[in-house]
Amino acid sequence: MLDPASSRAAEGRFPDEARAVLEKARKVNLDFASHLPNFVVDETAKRYTSAAFPLQWQAMDTVKSEVTFRGPVETRAHIVLDGKDWNHPFRQLPGLIWSTEYGSFIRPIFDPACPTTLASAGKGKVRGMDLFIFTFHAAAETCFGPFQSKYQLYYPARSGRLYVDGSNGQLMQMDIKWDSAPSAFSVLDEESEISWARVTVGNQSLVLPVSIDEMTRGASGWCWWVRMEETNHRQFEAASTITFN
Repeated sequence: MLDPASSRAAEGRFPDEARAVLEKARKVNLDFASHLPNFVVDETAKRYTSAAFPLQWQAMDTVKSEVTFRGPVETRAHIVLDGKDWNHPFRQLPGLIWSTEYGSFIRPIFDPACPTTLASAGKGKVRGMDLFIFTFHAAAETCFGPFQSKYQLYYPARSGRLYVDGSNGQLMQMDIKWDSAPSAFSVLDEESEISWARVTVGNQSLVLPVSIDEMTRGASGWCWWVRMEETNHRQFEAASTITFN
């Protein structure tokens, strides 16, 4: 298992500008993760499947829903499957079930107490923004939570890239993946691309998720791709009808 000292050692090789951006990102994003806002979005999730390599994606269906975020907890209601009302719980949808995992990756990556190694990867342009890029790696069974497959839990190693706005430290995109699950698991590996943008919720200007691409490879050989678009961010209303996942 890695320790925080190894993380600090890796960061010691950072260019000064990148180090300053990373320290700002730690503070900004850990504070955000500690005070996650409540809000509602309209979600459109398009699902694709492939049974072969190289991947040959075939459209499966489109699922629209209203997603309510109360801190780290997300719930879906008013679900429409291919234009028809789905009058059952979200988790009874056929096929792969997804989650935005909103906020759950922030602390394991940025908390100095977590043994996640970080390195500067220069700068790049993403969705028209000039952003600082950092790579990260977390060994198995560290600060990240488990992946659950039915009754089984697995704590995989995770790695990926962070794209940070140098002017304010905000995380604007994360690419994250894990692999090498035990063969008994129904899912062998997964990778996601999560994008954020600044939106107005009530009288607040917040950086919130706007799109998530999630690709999963199953032990059966089937692969799934779910592309989620989050729009119409708005305030959480206590009177909303909520259906738990």
